[in-house]
Amino acid sequence: MPTPSAADKSPPKPNDTSPPPKDSEDPVNGFFSFIQKYCAGDEFKRLEGICQENTSLKNDIKELQTAYEQNLKALARSDNKWQSEHNKLKEVDRARDNAVKQLKDERQASQALRDQVRNMEEHVKTVTATSKNWESQAIDLDNKEKANATRLKHAQKEKERLEEELKSIQKQLKSKTTELGQVQDQFKVIRSFVVELGNLTEKETEIRTLLANFFDLALKHMETF
Repeated sequence: MPTPSAADKSPPKPNDTSPPPKDSEDPVNGFFSFIQKYCAGDEFKRLEGICQENTSLKNDIKELQTAYEQNLKALARSDNKWQSEHNKLKEVDRARDNAVKQLKDERQASQALRDQVRNMEEHVKTVTATSKNWESQAIDLDNKEKANATRLKHAQKEKERLEEELKSIQKQLKSKTTELGQVQDQFKVIRSFVVELGNLTEKETEIRTLLANFFDLALKHMETF
C-alpha cells in the first residue's frame, strides 16, 4: 500500500521541547526520554513512511532494471532472428536471380539447337532433291545410253554416295530431334523450379545436378558441329 505523500498529511504537531523540570533525572535518562517522545511524534512516523517508500521504490527500480535487461536480451534474440531471416531471403533472391539467368541461357541454347535442326532439315531436303535428281538422270542414262556403262556406273556411285549421306544426315536429325526433346523436358523442369521458389532450398542439389547434366549435353551438341 503506498505511503501518503507529505501534501496529504496534516501538519505535524510540535514536539514538546520544553526544558526538563529542574528535578528531572540524570542526562542519560533525559536523552532516552527525548528519543521516546520523538519516536512517538508525527515527524518520526513521516520519516519511517519515507524510508518504507524509499525501500519500495528501490524494489520497483530493481524489478524495472531486471525487466529492462530481459527486454534487451529478447530484443537481441529478435534482432538475430531477423538478421538470419534477412540473410535467408537474400540467399533466395540470389538463387532466384541465378535461376532466371540460367533459364535465359537455356532458352538461348534451346533456340540455337532449334536453328541447327532447322538448317539440317533444309539440308536434308536439298540432299533428297539432289538424290532424286541423280536417280532420274541415272534412269534416263540407262534407258537412252545403255552402252555408256562408264557414265552409268559413275552416276550409280554418286547415287549411292548421296544415299549414304542422306542416311547419315537423317540419323543425325533423328538424334538431334531426340536431344531437342530432352532439352525441352529439362527446360520445363527448370522453369517449374523458377515458379516454385519456396521449395528452391530443398531442391538445390537436384537443380545443380540437372543444370550440370544439361550443360554437358549442350557442350556435346556444340562439339558435334
